[in-house]
Amino acid sequence: MFYLLELNRELEVQPRHFGPKLAQEVEKRLRQEVEGTCSGIYGFVLAVLNLESLGKARIREGAGSAVFNVTYKCITFKPHKGEVLDVVVTTVNKMGFFAEAGPLQVFVSNHLIPEAFEFSSIHEPCYATPDGEQRIAAASDVRLRIVGTRIDANEIVSRWATLVDFCGSDGGARECHTSDLHVEEPATGCREEMPSAWSEHEQRYVPKMPLLSVHQAV
Repeated sequence: MFYLLELNRELEVQPRHFGPKLAQEVEKRLRQEVEGTCSGIYGFVLAVLNLESLGKARIREGAGSAVFNVTYKCITFKPHKGEVLDVVVTTVNKMGFFAEAGPLQVFVSNHLIPEAFEFSSIHEPCYATPDGEQRIAAASDVRLRIVGTRIDANEIVSRWATLVDFCGSDGGARECHTSDLHVEEPATGCREEMPSAWSEHEQRYVPKMPLLSVHQAV
């Protein structure tokens, strides 16, 4: 899910930046151009950690600017089939609901929502149990398992996901227990495997953060 990678990128620097602060200028430009972008191969670039090397510069004839092939380390986020995510619901309708996990957009079809939940449009669109104790509405925190993704050149969208567990609102967070849910295979043409073109410098990155209880936002 999270990876620590060493990548390369070409950056063009104008002559006015040549001097003792050249490295700082290159790193600033690198963060502006790379952070927040998405690659179909490496996923979302969350943060640039540090600039490893400026590389050899090439002078662009007629302009005087220099092109650097920089090497940098960054943290990327790429979801894969079978992984579990905590997401925030953004939109609910009778077809299912949309949610977000950081930069990732997720859609959960109503066919993958447990039968105990029924769609209701009273007051606000939501999926709720008959007793009303558990609800999935906008701003709800839900835990999902990714079933499939759509990968484009500059975008990754999870079009298939299934609920792992959910806690309704009772004034706070409650313990949840994962139930065995049927997971459907994604439609033909989805690609969720890791590409073989990753560099030998890649490492699995596990952020140091506690596992949060799933709860309904108040």
